[in-house]
Amino acid sequence: MVPAREPAEPMDDRPFEEDERGEARFRELADGAPVFIWTADRDGMVDFVNRGWLDFTGRSQAEELGDTWVLGVHPDDAEGVESSWWRAHRRRVPWEREYRVRRHDGVYRWIVDRGAPRFVAHELVGWVGTATDIHERKEMESKLAAAAARDHEVAETLHVHPQTVRYRLGQLREDLGDSLDDPDVRFELHLALRARAGAADGASRDPASPSRPRGD
Repeated sequence: MVPAREPAEPMDDRPFEEDERGEARFRELADGAPVFIWTADRDGMVDFVNRGWLDFTGRSQAEELGDTWVLGVHPDDAEGVESSWWRAHRRRVPWEREYRVRRHDGVYRWIVDRGAPRFVAHELVGWVGTATDIHERKEMESKLAAAAARDHEVAETLHVHPQTVRYRLGQLREDLGDSLDDPDVRFELHLALRARAGAADGASRDPASPSRPRGD
């Protein structure tokens, strides 16, 4: 007599259902985050971006998948962004880059993008990253650098230390207020300071120039 087979146990679908619920929960949280969030697979291809990124770029989820995200990067930054990303991917190390990306209205804005590899049992399974708009910070840095360059130029004209120039300009700013931010005002001030410095330098070198009389 052939023994009857034990009935096969039904497959437990709970792990798959839990994974699906976890994925849905992650995407829900990501879409509500105040930063841009993205994930990529083990090959470095983007497989998810959150609602914030889509609103920023004006593109669909499908348009951002794979490696097409680089199409929105500023042409002057694209090569450096791509090379740094794939270098980090090959080395399996965290990645960070500041670059300009095109917004939905065609304006390029600076962002800082960071990604980190995800490992399971020492095997790379994908990437997760965030990006933040830092455009205002970059513009302020540019303005500060331009102001420092102008201060250095004035300092060389007057043959004084740049710190002294910054101190003097700070005093002038208190007196002149916002008018010192006007390029025409700064240019006229620069000419006046140059003329004053030239006159003082000429007087110090001219042996025929009369000396200041001493008081009795």
